[in-house]
Amino acid sequence: MDETQVHWRRTAIAAVIYNFLMLSVQWGKALWGSLVPLAVVGASRDNFKSMFLIVFSSAVVVLFIAAIVKYIFFLYQIRSDRISIREGLFRKQQRDLTFDRIQNINIKQPFYFKPFSLAHISLESAGAKGDEASLSGIKYADALSIKKMILSLQEHQEPLAENRDVNEPNDSAHLLAELSTKDIVVAGLSSNVLLLFSITVLPIFGSLEGFLQTEEFRNYISRYLQNFLYSETNQITFYLIILGILIITMLMMSVLGSFLKHSRFKLIKEGGILKRRSGLITDHEESMTIGKIQSISKKANFIAKFFGRENLVFEQIAAANNADISNRHMFLLPTSPPTKNEMVLKQVLEHFSEIPRLYPISKQFILRTWIYRFLLPWIFLLIPLSLLLEPTILWGLFFPLLCYPLVYLRWKAYRFGCTDDIGILQTGFLGYHIQQFELFRLQGVTIRQSPSQRRYKLATITLYSSSDRFTIPYLPYHEALVFRRNVLAAIERETRSWF
Repeated sequence: MDETQVHWRRTAIAAVIYNFLMLSVQWGKALWGSLVPLAVVGASRDNFKSMFLIVFSSAVVVLFIAAIVKYIFFLYQIRSDRISIREGLFRKQQRDLTFDRIQNINIKQPFYFKPFSLAHISLESAGAKGDEASLSGIKYADALSIKKMILSLQEHQEPLAENRDVNEPNDSAHLLAELSTKDIVVAGLSSNVLLLFSITVLPIFGSLEGFLQTEEFRNYISRYLQNFLYSETNQITFYLIILGILIITMLMMSVLGSFLKHSRFKLIKEGGILKRRSGLITDHEESMTIGKIQSISKKANFIAKFFGRENLVFEQIAAANNADISNRHMFLLPTSPPTKNEMVLKQVLEHFSEIPRLYPISKQFILRTWIYRFLLPWIFLLIPLSLLLEPTILWGLFFPLLCYPLVYLRWKAYRFGCTDDIGILQTGFLGYHIQQFELFRLQGVTIRQSPSQRRYKLATITLYSSSDRFTIPYLPYHEALVFRRNVLAAIERETRSWF
C-alpha cells in the first residue's frame, strides 16, 4: 500500500442513525434510575402529557444534533500497519492504533445497516478502557478486509491479496460450540436484570404508595375496582400483584433480549484465532487471538447452577487500573453445560482442562470476617443510636448473628490450588466463580501477614495479572511460599511471551 496515497475518509451517512441510538442508550442508562420515579410522581399532574412531550422532543432534537456533529467531525485513515482517527468539534484529537496492539476485533451489523451492506467495527487494544477505534457505517466488505489484514499481520503472514474474496471459507475453521434453545433461555433468566429491576422499581413503589392514598386516584380507579383498594390488606395484595406482573415482564424481556443477542451463536476456532458469531436481528462477530488469553473464568449464579449451566470467560489484558476492569476485555461462551466447556478448553487451551487439587482456606476466615465486617461495625453503629434514640434498638445486634451462616457458606466455597504451571481460585456464595491462570503470565506476587495471621501461621497472598487480581486469604503460610516459588519458577523457565 502506498502510504502517500492514503486519504482521510468519512463513514456513510447512515452512521448518524447509529450515533443517535448509542447516545440515546448512554443517556437512558445514566438517567433511568432518576427519570422513572419522577415520571410516576408527575403522572398525577394535569400538565404531565404536555410536559412529557416537550422534554421528550427536546431530548430527541439534542441527541440528533449531537449525532450529526459527531458524524461530520469524524474521519479515519487505514494504512498497512495502523488505523488513525480524527474526531471532535471543540476538543479535536487524533488517535493512532497499530495493528500489532489490537487484541479484540468486533464486527456488528445492525438491521438498519444490512440493506446498505454497512457494518460497525470496533478495535480493542491491550490496556484500553474501551474501544480505541470504532468505525460506524463502513462497508461490510471493508470491515472484513480490515479484520483479515490485522489478523494476517499478527500471525506474521503475508498480507492478503486485494483480489481475495473476504468471505472465502478457511479449511482450518473448526466449530467448537453452539447454544441450544434451553441455553439461551437460561442465559436470559440468569442475567442481572432482577438486580437492576429492584434498584429501579423500589423507588417507584415508594412513590406509588403515596399516589394510591390520594382521593383523585381512588375516584379514578373506583369504577374499575370499586372498593377493592380501600382495605389495607387489599392494597398489599394489589402491590404483590403489580410486583409479580413486573417481575414476569422483566424476565420475559430478559429472555427476549437473550434470544436477540445469542441466537445463531457459534464459537469457531480458526488457526490461532477464536471467533464468536451471534445475533438474531443485529449480526455480531468478534475475534480474539488465543495466545493473548491471560486467564479463564467459569461463572454461575444460583439460577444458572440450578439448570446446570455456567459461563466460560476468556479474559485478556484489561485497563491499566485494575479497579476499572471492564467486561469489554472478556470473550464469553454463555450458559453452557460444564462438560461442553471442558471440551472447548481441551481444544483451545488444553493445559487449562487439567484442574489442580483444591484446598480450603483456614477457618479463621469465618471468625475474622464475621467480627471485622459485621459484628464490630454493627456495634459501633447501634450503641450511639441507642443513646440518642431508644435502648430497644440494641435488638439490632441479632443481625450479625444472622450473617454468621452466610460467612460460613462463603468460607465453604473458598478453595485454591496450584501446580507448577497453573493456579486456580474458587469463590462463591449461592453460585460459584472459578478462575484459572498460567503462573508465568502473572505480573507480581504479594504475601501479607496481620498480627493474628502470624499467630496462627497464616497469610494472605495476592497475585497480579494484566487482566485481574487474585486474592487468597487465610491460607497456611508455607502454602503461600510454595505458591510464590512456583510463580517465580514458571516465569524463569517459560520462553513464551506473557502477552
